[in-house]
Amino acid sequence: VLALGEGGVWIRNSGNLVLGNTGSTTSVLSTGAVNISTTGSMEVKSSVLGRGTVVLSTVDAATAGQDMTIDSGVVIFAAGSAVNSTTGVATGGIVALGAGDNFTMAEGSTISAATGVLIQGDAGDADPGTGSTIDISGQIVSPTIVVFGNGDHDTINLRNATQGTYLLDGRGSGDTYQ
Repeated sequence: VLALGEGGVWIRNSGNLVLGNTGSTTSVLSTGAVNISTTGSMEVKSSVLGRGTVVLSTVDAATAGQDMTIDSGVVIFAAGSAVNSTTGVATGGIVALGAGDNFTMAEGSTISAATGVLIQGDAGDADPGTGSTIDISGQIVSPTIVVFGNGDHDTINLRNATQGTYLLDGRGSGDTYQ
């Protein structure tokens, strides 16, 4: 998928979805909000840039496979009213990423939003008894970062927490944090 939107980009996909190509710099560029969901897995291979809220989600099902992967080199950026020209940090905007099953953010990837970032694994919990693995190896630039699972046993791996305030909540018993 390559999308350019003035005022916003909204995509509802059935099945697996790949955003961008390896080597391309941007898969989605919008002057407004971005909202992309799919019923299968989602792999983000190139950057997603929006003004306002950026929402990417995989819809959970009773079967496995609704994973979300953010590849190395990808930037997911939600700008608000302005961007600081010195730091490059947005002064508004929210990034919300919901994986029906597992979530993986590769080392070398970046999520940036001035207001906040929300990452959820096992979103929807359509497969009771099966938790998620949330693996965050990339950089998140935001004052507030919320990462949570659902009612099943989840594993949250936070490998690159360099700035911001993190709230980690597996939302179930027996969750693992690393």
